[in-house]
Amino acid sequence: MTEWRIIVNDGEETLDADDGLYDVLVADTFNPFGDFARAFFDDLEGELFDLFRRGTKVAFEVDDGSGFEQDFVGFVVNDLERDSDGAEELEVEAYSFDQFLRGAEVSNDQTGNTIFEALEDVITTDVPPVDFDASLVSVEDDQELTQSYQGEPVEDFILNVRQKSGGEIPSVTEDLDFAFARPELERAPRDIDNSQWVNHDLGEEGGETKNQVTVVYDDGDRSVTVDDSADQLEIQDNLGASGPGQEAETITREEITDIQDAIQAGEQFLEDREATLTGTVTSFDLNDAEPGDVIGVEINARGIDDDFRIAENRKRWRSETNELTLVKKKGADDDVLIEQSKTVKRVENRPRDVDAVPDRVTDTKPSAQVSVETAAEVAADTTTIESG
Repeated sequence: MTEWRIIVNDGEETLDADDGLYDVLVADTFNPFGDFARAFFDDLEGELFDLFRRGTKVAFEVDDGSGFEQDFVGFVVNDLERDSDGAEELEVEAYSFDQFLRGAEVSNDQTGNTIFEALEDVITTDVPPVDFDASLVSVEDDQELTQSYQGEPVEDFILNVRQKSGGEIPSVTEDLDFAFARPELERAPRDIDNSQWVNHDLGEEGGETKNQVTVVYDDGDRSVTVDDSADQLEIQDNLGASGPGQEAETITREEITDIQDAIQAGEQFLEDREATLTGTVTSFDLNDAEPGDVIGVEINARGIDDDFRIAENRKRWRSETNELTLVKKKGADDDVLIEQSKTVKRVENRPRDVDAVPDRVTDTKPSAQVSVETAAEVAADTTTIESG
């Protein structure tokens, strides 16, 4: 039988079932900002509430039969105590240290820096609790940036540069060091056959699918249209229509000044809205299944027998189950995994003086017309259109 325990402040306290711990929920996600854990206690005398103050370091350890191993480490953001039939019930919620990458903005203009240089500057300047260790940062395509990012959220900056490079995943270690590296694509410890799922909710998500987007950029003076022509032709064939089936939208990215950055923004917009088979499957004995892993799923009633990738693994102690959020494996789907395990904006992790006016250097560029051209060597068909 699985056992859990909570380590407070590097061993100051160790709490388990004998101390009233009766349930644990750990969410391990592919989204670098999605991991969290909750512990539930019977706190009969109300003695544990003061132990879990905001910012307290906690580690969740699990024993599946071969000894305790650390499954989650982070800091307390909430402790809630409620009365239930005369007994005090305490719920403690913790976030991973990755959350320190949120709640701040990029201070400096990153134009002309390589991705590595920009990451070092942003982490060092704008994320004080986190240290930059070059040995933990591996940039696959260390290209020079043509976008400033000044004033944008650090979170958005990091997720954008990972798309420009090789899809690296950012994280913050237990020692508060920044890490940036490609995830390893592995198979889960086992697949889920038709006898091993408890329940499922898998469906094709395509209600917001688009196959054409016009990106208006450079303060609204230029625009570029990106098409997914293969999807348009498939709709035309399916409907027997006389022309391509276009589902179009226009988005604005005023801060972008380079056409290739605008094209990439358009391609990312289309990719994030691509129809995919996704949802949840609840199984068991899969605590070691990691987000990003490939897992086979067989559900005879749905006619499903395919490979999926794990976007999130929610481990629940009392029910001994694993609720897996899955995305059908179709190739380069890391960004879809992030999208499917996205969490709501969380609490700010550091106080901020909202009345302070920051010093800022702004480069004002003259408006310009863009001639008609075709951009080559991109995944989707692109056409630059004259605007203004």
